[in-house]
Amino acid sequence: MALVQWPTEQEAMAFADLDALRAHVGVHAGVLTAVTQRTGALNNQIALLAALPPTTIERAIAGGRVVTTAAQGQVPAVTRNIGPAEATQVGSMWRIARRIVFCRNGADWADTLATDVDPNLALPAAPPLQQAPPQQAQAPPQLAQSKYKTSDVLDPMDESEFQDPTAQQVQAWNAAYVADAQVDPPRLERASPIQLMAMYTRVVVRGKTPYANFSTLTPFERRVTQRNKYQHMHYAGSGKWQLQERQGPENFRQWLTSYRVFGTLMRSLTVVVNSALCAYEKKIQDLADQYHDAWGLIYQADDLMRAEEMELTRAKLQQQATAGNPPTLWDPASPWSAVFFFAATDDAFWRTHVLDPANLWVARGKPGSSRRVLPDAAAAEGHLPGGADLYHGAPDLGQVPGRTSVNSGRKRSRTPSSSRARGKKRKRPSAAERKRRAVSEALKKERKKFGGKKKRKRSSSSDDAEPAVLEAACFSYSKGYGPCAKMKAGSKCKQKVPRTHKCHCCGGAHSAKEKGCKPAKTKEEGGQ
Repeated sequence: MALVQWPTEQEAMAFADLDALRAHVGVHAGVLTAVTQRTGALNNQIALLAALPPTTIERAIAGGRVVTTAAQGQVPAVTRNIGPAEATQVGSMWRIARRIVFCRNGADWADTLATDVDPNLALPAAPPLQQAPPQQAQAPPQLAQSKYKTSDVLDPMDESEFQDPTAQQVQAWNAAYVADAQVDPPRLERASPIQLMAMYTRVVVRGKTPYANFSTLTPFERRVTQRNKYQHMHYAGSGKWQLQERQGPENFRQWLTSYRVFGTLMRSLTVVVNSALCAYEKKIQDLADQYHDAWGLIYQADDLMRAEEMELTRAKLQQQATAGNPPTLWDPASPWSAVFFFAATDDAFWRTHVLDPANLWVARGKPGSSRRVLPDAAAAEGHLPGGADLYHGAPDLGQVPGRTSVNSGRKRSRTPSSSRARGKKRKRPSAAERKRRAVSEALKKERKKFGGKKKRKRSSSSDDAEPAVLEAACFSYSKGYGPCAKMKAGSKCKQKVPRTHKCHCCGGAHSAKEKGCKPAKTKEEGGQ
């Protein structure tokens, strides 16, 4: 600790201001001015100097500049740093000021020495160097795990993410399926590790409904995902791309392949027992056998049941079990087996969403898609463009191109099925086509004035033509347009129906265009 010229208690109590304290310590006035320029004005008060923290005193001493020569005109002032001895004197002033304030506040003069702090105290010596311990082998850095989106595997509406499963998890899930089925899953029903992890994260980790949209949950997950990843955007022509919605299964067979993969997921994760899965599959199969033409209606009801109704059913069955009447296959730790079994036997739901709409659709003669008779179709059509067509699932049997509908043999009215009634733009004819039509219309008008076409026997040569036809004038030659416009009078006609090259007005051996002949007016037109 630096030595300080401590005053006695009587001397310290006699200091009235900073000037008296500065004179006792011997600090130059310029040094104290350099310090106050960094700390701010102290107003010649001992208490203000004592209130400054030691770090502020250290920074003021380090950055203070003492003026040695004052500025003269445009010549700037000459300054220097605070020297070490001057820094010690300033620190002594601050320490004495602190003891004076403590003593004036009721502390004993001897006790104030215990609270003394030296702002110029040297930094503690560095500890002796110790021999570094031997370096241990560094563990390899952990690699970042791949992340997948649930929307690509299970539910297109779920944007949550999950990571790769571990090898131990996959082995445990496969062992659980073998313990339940006593055999490995068939190749077509095998669930990939990504599908297992996605369903595990959704059901076990997040506690949500065991639901999967069958447009994304398919067999051979890796190949199908790779195909969908590059076919998500569809080229619509004219340099435009449009986003196409992935449709669900087109028939019961396609639905069954996806459902078998779903069943493998449920049994591997021990979420749903096999008997409940079979009961639900049998229900969909019965509906498909009874209303095979209305598959879009059946799949929409199935998707609605697994996506929305099952969560409500779980709450209903839980209340029923709490009341002392547990349902079939009820397990509080895994209630989904009871939920699937109840869904398979929920006749009210299937009657509302399949049986009644399908019967109504059949009674109307199966017009359009069966999804338009769904209970929510009217509301969907009122709020969304496209209405019931926005529901998942492929069109019905009668609406798929290349298939024969049950109504295909009926006669349909040609109006308003024309291109103009359907709102399609008619193709503009080419210039040559418009010219050909104009010539044809002009010839028709001229023929009407002279009694129209005369029937004749068709022949390949103009020599076999009937005399009555040969005596008729060739309008192409007479009027100067068409294939015979540049022919001479009496020459062979190039028309498909040969005629005589003469004037159609007066019958002379010249064209009407050449002589300017005009046909005589009839009595109706004001002639003689």
